[in-house]
Amino acid sequence: HRKGWKNRAPRKHCVEIFEDFSDRTLSELGEFLRSMIERSPDDFPPDLAEFSRVPEDLFSNESFAKRITTGIAAEAFFEQAFPTITEFGGCSLKNVTTFGCGFDFQILRPEPKRFFAVEVKGIYGFSGEITLTEKEHRAASLLEESYFLCVVQGFSDRPKMSIYRNPLQSDLVFTIMESLVKVVQWRGRIS
Repeated sequence: HRKGWKNRAPRKHCVEIFEDFSDRTLSELGEFLRSMIERSPDDFPPDLAEFSRVPEDLFSNESFAKRITTGIAAEAFFEQAFPTITEFGGCSLKNVTTFGCGFDFQILRPEPKRFFAVEVKGIYGFSGEITLTEKEHRAASLLEESYFLCVVQGFSDRPKMSIYRNPLQSDLVFTIMESLVKVVQWRGRIS
């Protein structure tokens, strides 16, 4: 009986949420969500109160939180704009963000076994830096003319989109940045 999300009517609770929040800006929605997360432990049932305590440093790295929020918004913006992008006319869109393949969208072309790869980046203002991961850079260098970088700028005002085909050979200049990351983990054995 499952139909998936495509070509089915939205569920009632999704429509209600959209109606309640669709008139808010990204900043307003972010503040609303922050207020929900920062609620007092007294607002939660006793068995959930311990989970309501927000670590002091959760929002200390605002640039990270802003990058995540902007990235998600940029991907949604691209999905909405996709039908109007002339470079991809006659193609279909597949979201592969969670696949970890070095790009966010696979654009399926009419020719069998041919596709374009699109990596989407967002910039809150109209200028700033973007970062390619090692996997994204490798995919761009392997796919060359079939790899597109889409940069959505200006979430603080009115977003606009720039598309770069074969971005490593475009007028964009990328410099390598290396850093050592310390990862702390806890392991447990299941027997």
